[in-house]
Amino acid sequence: MLEAPESARHVARRLLPGYMANRARRYERDLRRRSGSTAAAERLLAGGLPVVQAGPFAGLTYPDDRLADIDAPSAKLLGTYEQEIAWVFERALTSNVTAFIDIGCADGYYAVGMAHASAAITTYAYDLASSARDLCAATATASEAMPRVRIGKRFTVDLLASMPTDGALVLCDIEGAEVDLFDARAAAGLARSVVVVEVHETRRPGAGRYLREVFSRTHDAVSVAQAPRREIPIQLGGWSEQDQTRAMSESRDPSLHWLVLTPRAASGHG
Repeated sequence: MLEAPESARHVARRLLPGYMANRARRYERDLRRRSGSTAAAERLLAGGLPVVQAGPFAGLTYPDDRLADIDAPSAKLLGTYEQEIAWVFERALTSNVTAFIDIGCADGYYAVGMAHASAAITTYAYDLASSARDLCAATATASEAMPRVRIGKRFTVDLLASMPTDGALVLCDIEGAEVDLFDARAAAGLARSVVVVEVHETRRPGAGRYLREVFSRTHDAVSVAQAPRREIPIQLGGWSEQDQTRAMSESRDPSLHWLVLTPRAASGHG
């Protein structure tokens, strides 16, 4: 049984999901300010525009007045953010992918990044937090990716029937709720999509095992672990080791990993 405080949070997330999602984003923004993460990003930019400098989304532009609202801002601007799974997006951008579904789009790094990187791609971005949806839209505008970034509040399995899932790429990062979202019906609806799920074992123990089982009939699964950042970007040359670490930090739970789920019919390609 859940302890009383956790039970109360669980009920609040169920009854007031948008409120709780916005509350979490405000907390994370304050945490970045207190940890020095936002200040490191300001130093990195040195008054310049917030443009991603490397990686598959190089050239992606954030609105210049929203730096404090970006998750892991320096890592994203450097292009080192979640390097462990960058290959998935690079592969999609060199194939015939025309649809990207981002469940938990946050500030739009992936949602807008994919549309910015390829004029052939339309993104379907979802987030419960209105603050995230607003920032994602502002990022799409700043990156000249509108109207190919279509933004919605809540993603449901029922939506799959009306979405272009054949050959699509799907990313899910919803802080443990992936266990509640994905079931056998979802797996069947995504049978021809590559699906990347950020797995939160601390929040939902056994989540990875559950997802492997749910997708076992349709997809092959590869687990991708976090890896330390050993190469220091040239932009951080001259910074102290502590400041370099702060700038590149993504503040991740050590148990976090990703599942890359490839449709079995396509697993021998690419």
